[in-house]
Amino acid sequence: MFKLIKLFIVIVLSSFSLQATQTSSTIIENIQIEPAELEFAMSLSRQSIFSYFNKKYHVGMSADFWHHQFPEGSPHEKLKKSAIEEIKHWRSIQLLALKYDVIQTVTSFTDLMQQRESVNKDRKIKKSRNQVLFGPVQYSVRTFHSLTMSNLIYGIRQSINPKSIPSAEMHRYYHNNFDQFKKPDFIDIIKVSVDNTCLPPCLQQIQTTLSLSKSIPKSLTGAKKIELFHLDAQQLFSEKNLETSQYGKIIEKMTDGQVSAAIIDNEQRIIIKRVKTTQGEILSFQDSQHEISVTLIEKLVKRLISEKIQTITVKVN
Repeated sequence: MFKLIKLFIVIVLSSFSLQATQTSSTIIENIQIEPAELEFAMSLSRQSIFSYFNKKYHVGMSADFWHHQFPEGSPHEKLKKSAIEEIKHWRSIQLLALKYDVIQTVTSFTDLMQQRESVNKDRKIKKSRNQVLFGPVQYSVRTFHSLTMSNLIYGIRQSINPKSIPSAEMHRYYHNNFDQFKKPDFIDIIKVSVDNTCLPPCLQQIQTTLSLSKSIPKSLTGAKKIELFHLDAQQLFSEKNLETSQYGKIIEKMTDGQVSAAIIDNEQRIIIKRVKTTQGEILSFQDSQHEISVTLIEKLVKRLISEKIQTITVKVN
C-alpha cells in the first residue's frame, strides 16, 4: 500500500487575458493524492516506462526490473515521478474548472470512481430496457477519467467569453495563418474507361482528342465510359489518399490540360485528363472570427493549464 502523498500546491492567481500574466495574489492549496489515484496514474505510464528502459539498457522484464538501480535510478522511481506529474496535470484542470465555476468542488479520485459506478449502473439498466446509449455500455476507469477531464476542459473553454479576446490578437492570428482560412482548391478531371479492344493506335487517338478538346467529349471511339469529376484537391492529395490511390499520385504530377498514358485499374484501362484547377478563396476576417476565437481560446486554456502545472510543487511525506 502506498503511503498517502500530500501535494502542497502553490497557485498563482493571474489575469486570464491573452497578454502578459500579472500576479495578483498567492494561495496555498494542501491537496492529497489517494493511493488508488497514484496506482491508476502509474498504470497509464507503466508500458512506456518499461519500453524506455528496455530500449536504453537492453533489459527485459524480470522479478526485480522495477526496483533495479540503473544509472538514472530505478524504473519504479521514474514511473512514480511520471505518475505524479500526470496527477499535477489533472489537478491543474480541476483547479481551473473551479476558478471558472465549471465545478463547485474538486472531486476526489474515490468520489469520481463512485460516480463511475453509479453511471455504469444506470447505463446497464438502460441497456436492459433497450434504450439508446451513446458510447460504451460500461465505462472503464481509464475511459471515465479521461472523459471527465475532457468535459472539464470543454467547460473551461465555454466559460471564456470570445469577446474577451483582444481584437488585435484576433487580427494577428488571422494574418499569420492565411492558409487555415483558405477554402480548398478543386480539380476537374475527365476519366475515360477504355474498351479492351482498343489497341495502341486507338489509345493514341483518345489521348489526342482529349488533349485538343475544350470540353468533355460526348463520345470517343474505343471508350466505354466518359466521366467528369470535380475533386477536392486537399482530400485528393492527402497523405492517406496518396498511399491508397494511384489516381492521386498521377493527377498530382500532372498540369492543367495534360493527358495521362493508359492506366491499368482492376484490369480496366483508363485515361485521365486534368482539365483545370480552381483556386480556393480565402475567407474574410469577418467570416473567420468564430473559428479564430475557438482556436485562440483552446490555446489559452492549454497555456493556463501549463502555467498552473508550473506553479505546483510536490512534497512526498
